[in-house]
Amino acid sequence: MKVGDWISALAALIAFFAFLLSWKSYVIARKAHGIAEEGYKNQIKEISSYLIESYKWKSEEKKYVTFAVSYTNEATIQNSISFLCLKLRLNNANKKYPEVSVSPVSKEPTMGNYKALEFPLLLGGRETKSGWITFELPSKLLEETTVETYTLEAETASGNIVKTKTNLVTYVVE
Repeated sequence: MKVGDWISALAALIAFFAFLLSWKSYVIARKAHGIAEEGYKNQIKEISSYLIESYKWKSEEKKYVTFAVSYTNEATIQNSISFLCLKLRLNNANKKYPEVSVSPVSKEPTMGNYKALEFPLLLGGRETKSGWITFELPSKLLEETTVETYTLEAETASGNIVKTKTNLVTYVVE
């Protein structure tokens, strides 16, 4: 073997080790990309809701509906609920008001052991907050109709809508 053959063999061996090193770098970069992608997916998760219990009650000739709701921030970064309303889907013969939107009031019910949630509701990463949300029902409208569904719609800071829906509400006589 001549010197040129030895140099060629050495260059081929160096190229092979460079290939192995670049392959190892590729595998490490792919793992790092997977970890970064998982972290990003954890950051963009949204708020979820869970209905604990609900009551309909009267106080001073006004009708109220109260929901004990739990809001959980599934993301690892802070998120908030900026706006909340109750959508009542009505069942009436003339279909004049198929859906009515109601804003929360600051009246706290006497039943249960939760405190009222205050909005805007700020949730830290992976944090859960539970509490009462009370709405005054439009009594004039409910004399003519019945409520089919109660839907709590909470708007997050990113503009997404979190819905909590129920068909049944327990009526409490005080």
